[in-house]
Amino acid sequence: MKLTVLEKLFSENPSLDDIIRDTIDKRKNEDAFYVCDVNDILRKHKTWLLKLPRVRPFYAVKCNSSPIVLEILASLGIGFDCASKVSISE
Repeated sequence: MKLTVLEKLFSENPSLDDIIRDTIDKRKNEDAFYVCDVNDILRKHKTWLLKLPRVRPFYAVKCNSSPIVLEILASLGIGFDCASKVSISE
């Protein structure tokens, strides 16, 4: 069975340094990349639910279409705002 990105992240529990080192080792090029604090997404979602329990959030995919971000938000039941067909297909 293939693990999803989210399942792998939680099962292996890597440190931030491990993630950055692994990303640099695998990429072998000069392209920029970013590191996301998954727990920050979870904390902000919890805060949203506490402060605005009757308002359903929708995430604008064009802001950040990273698979891990989208997978986390989808698992939390967040809705998605896609401005074009291209946004949906990414």
